[in-house]
Amino acid sequence: MTARQQTPHGALGVIALLLILLCTLPVCAADPVSIGTLLNDPDSYKLKVVRVSGTVVGHRMNHFIGSFTKLEKCVQHFWMKDDTGAMAAVYATICPSEAIILRSGDRVTVEAHFQRAPGTAGVLDVRTVMKD
Repeated sequence: MTARQQTPHGALGVIALLLILLCTLPVCAADPVSIGTLLNDPDSYKLKVVRVSGTVVGHRMNHFIGSFTKLEKCVQHFWMKDDTGAMAAVYATICPSEAIILRSGDRVTVEAHFQRAPGTAGVLDVRTVMKD
């Protein structure tokens, strides 16, 4: 078999390997996780990307202008609540162009890095938001 004949099979193997690697990077969130699961087993999810669905509660937003970039930033602080518990969440974006502005009572699904400092329940550092 010549090198030219092996290329398609080799290319398929490379593509398959790339797909596997892409889904092991932090940009791929697994199946949705309940807040109770995060609270009960925080070490298993620390610094991983998780997908969580729930209701926005206690929403507040801060606006400021970046000192170096001079871009307007929106930082939204809220609690994600589902049937199993509640957890703090932070969603920072450049506004208004990129921002999805949340309100208390919104049903959302977020993809976020789960961060947990010792002695805390943890926080969701939100990367993407989808309103349900």
